[in-house]
Amino acid sequence: MGKSTVLKNKIAELQASAIECGGELSLSEKDLHDKDHLHCFWYESGQIASFWYEGFTCSIEVQGDVSVSVLDRDCEDVLLDYYRRNSSPFDDKSVRNVIKSDKTLEKLDDSGRLQWSLNNWVELRVFDEQDNEYPVDITLEENLLEAIDNFDLFIETVEEIMQEQDIEKASLSDLVENASARAEANSISKDSKTLTMDR
Repeated sequence: MGKSTVLKNKIAELQASAIECGGELSLSEKDLHDKDHLHCFWYESGQIASFWYEGFTCSIEVQGDVSVSVLDRDCEDVLLDYYRRNSSPFDDKSVRNVIKSDKTLEKLDDSGRLQWSLNNWVELRVFDEQDNEYPVDITLEENLLEAIDNFDLFIETVEEIMQEQDIEKASLSDLVENASARAEANSISKDSKTLTMDR
């Protein structure tokens, strides 16, 4: 099974799980590099995915700058000294020659050869349909697929906001039905755009 197929299947699983929860996940393969580069280290700041639920959008975002040094096996000489702001180390050959994948990143970190001066992170932001933000101060996992696979947390966070704002919650069956309809409508819209571009 190819790398893109593995990632595509995982995204499809997450989207199906989101609908079962009464929500809708907006995520595509284009939002992620590949299955070997899912740590937030590889991504520039910004939204990676979003989860819609009860009129609220849970935005899963990478935030922060990265500054790292990689030492040789003796931890004496510096093999790589890297700083980035609002750009992706995934596109930097000097970085990928030394840090080839998430596994390499983890091994270097565990061995003490990876020295972090600045690190980025994944956080949750919540907005209503009028684009008003509700501060939540929630940091998610560094692996983006793991960060996205937090639907129970997203739902709990939205429902707490709804309770604070005295907003009535719909039944799960209605939520699932609405989420399915939204997903189908978005799929039809995307297909229509594709057909228009092909003409």
